[in-house]
Amino acid sequence: MSLLTAIEVLTHREFYDTTSEQYYAPYRADSAVIVSAYADFVHELVCDGTYSDMLTVLAVSSVVQKSIQTRWPVTVNASLFPSDCLFAFLRHC
Repeated sequence: MSLLTAIEVLTHREFYDTTSEQYYAPYRADSAVIVSAYADFVHELVCDGTYSDMLTVLAVSSVVQKSIQTRWPVTVNASLFPSDCLFAFLRHC
């Protein structure tokens, strides 16, 4: 699976490189999605035990020809709350 995913990414750079005009549009449109630069992404992809990001999910999905649904915990932007209130809230949870 890793080899096929690396081949996918290397042969279709335009979809995985954030500097490309053809970069995956939903990721480009979402400022909350932060991914590695292409060279870093490829390096992390081919090394065991390294970080994987949403581009990895996209590439694996392409290889297996199946959609992959990810779930992430809901986060709260801490800058919206004074830190004293946030910590007081967390203490009572």
